[in-house]
Amino acid sequence: MLILYEFAISPFAQKTKIALREKGIEFEARNVFAPGHADDFRRGNPRRELPFLVEDDLRVNDSTVILDYLEERWPDPPLMPTDPADRAAIRLIEELADTRLEALNFCISEVMTFPVDEAATAEAVVAASRSEIARLHAGLTTRLGGAAYFGGSAPNRADVSLWPHVNASRAMRNGPYKGPLAEWARRMRARPSVASTVGEIKPVLDEFKQLMGQAQRAETTRLLRDHRLDWLVQAGGAPILMKRLAAGNVRFSDT
Repeated sequence: MLILYEFAISPFAQKTKIALREKGIEFEARNVFAPGHADDFRRGNPRRELPFLVEDDLRVNDSTVILDYLEERWPDPPLMPTDPADRAAIRLIEELADTRLEALNFCISEVMTFPVDEAATAEAVVAASRSEIARLHAGLTTRLGGAAYFGGSAPNRADVSLWPHVNASRAMRNGPYKGPLAEWARRMRARPSVASTVGEIKPVLDEFKQLMGQAQRAETTRLLRDHRLDWLVQAGGAPILMKRLAAGNVRFSDT
């Protein structure tokens, strides 16, 4: 039995669980903040990044590497096509979703969730992020074209990787609300793999709010992955970053 250490709000955990369910792979999901799981998670995963997959003696972190493993270990049903050019196109969408779109959503959430003294700086970060999200959504709409999914008539790894981040944009009122990309998002939401994954979010919302409160009081830290840090600075949020560092409520990836 596979064990997946995760937190239901994490888009990277959602991506992994959707892939597992699309492939029909049985797994046990363990909330990393639940009693008895946090220590196991930290011992096996020094980077402390979600999600984290365990199978017997195997330990794998990073959602992209996990999906590579799942595809090779359980090739049927496939989430990747056989043509190398098509596979490259899917990987580009996954990279865009996991680095750029995720970073935009994260930075908007950060400056709206955590009080900051630099109101003008926060507004600039949010405005720049929303503009970039709209640009990416337009490009993705063009890429989708008239197809039902990025995989054509059925979802593939591009759909699985992209949906959690597009859904996060919608949750923060940054679209898409209409057009082909919005229809695609609704189509994905209706799939059993996605519906089950979404259903696991609500039960941990209170826990998430508590974690955010702990981060505000510097009792715990928020992870600034490299792409999150890159966009925050690029969008003019360096003063916010300095305040976070002084408060001690952010951390960076461990080696």
